Amino acid sequence: MHGKGRIEVGQDADLALIDMSFKKKVTNGKLHTRVNWSPFDGVELQGWPVRTIVNGQTVFLNGEVNKSVRGKEICFAS
Repeated sequence: MHGKGRIEVGQDADLALIDMSFKKKVTNGKLHTRVNWSPFDGVELQGWPVRTIVNGQTVFLNGEVNKSVRGKEICFAS
C-alpha cells in the first residue's frame, strides 16, 4: 500500500494514538463504527484510542468525530 506503514516525510500520516492505561466498558450504541455494535458489549477493555489522524488531519479527538475530514481510497499494488 503506497504511502502507508511508515512515519516519514512523503507518507500519508495516518496515525492512531492509544492510551494504554485507559480502561472503559464497551457499550453498544456508543461506538464510532458503521454497525454501532460489538460482540464485546459490556466488557471492560484496557487501551483506547484518544486521537486518530488521517492524511495529517485529526478526525477523532476527545470522543468526538470530525465528519468533515475524509480519508482516501487505498489501492493495493500487485
